[in-house]
Order: sequence, then structure tokens, then C-alpha cells
Amino acid sequence: PDVKKIVEQLMVPPDASKPAPGWLQPLIGLAEPAGESATIVGYSLAIVTALLVTIVLAVLHFPGLFDVMVFFGTSAYACWQLGPYLDKIVADVEAQYNDKYGGDE
Repeated sequence: PDVKKIVEQLMVPPDASKPAPGWLQPLIGLAEPAGESATIVGYSLAIVTALLVTIVLAVLHFPGLFDVMVFFGTSAYACWQLGPYLDKIVADVEAQYNDKYGGDE
């Protein structure tokens, strides 16, 4: 595998106008029912998922500093990728509310 190509694919900025990557779909699906709290729920799920990965690595006796780096890296990357999709969910909920009740209050 070409490492440069893999890194380039990982560094593509998230774009909510395109479908989310497959690995984000479960997190988005769980956050969507939260409505205007989707951002909080989505970020929390991303961090908990990163924590679970880190716990598995710790149980497998990976070095502590490596575990910490994996936790911060995976949680930051997941939150970065989730951001626009969660913002779109909140914007859609707010637009539906404004359509239903009128006005921008």
C-alpha cells in the first residue's frame, strides 16, 4: 500500500454536502435523533469510541504514552471529521423549527 495515498485520503477535509465516510455513519446515525443536541451527542460518542480503542490497547499492554497518543489522535480526528455533519443536522432541525413556528427567534 502506498502510504502517501493513504495519508492524503485521511487528510481530506470533511464536507457535509457529500455522504459521510462509512465509519462515521454509525456515529451520525446515533447522534441524529438528538436533534439540536446532535453536536454534543456526536462529539461525546466520538470521544467514547476513542476511549474504548485506547482501553483495548491498554489491556493488550501497549505502552501508556502510545495509548494516550492514540486516544488524542483518534478522538481529535473523529471530531474533526464529524463536525460538518453534526452542524448540518442541527441546522436542519433549526430550519424545520423555523418553518413550523415561523420567525428567527
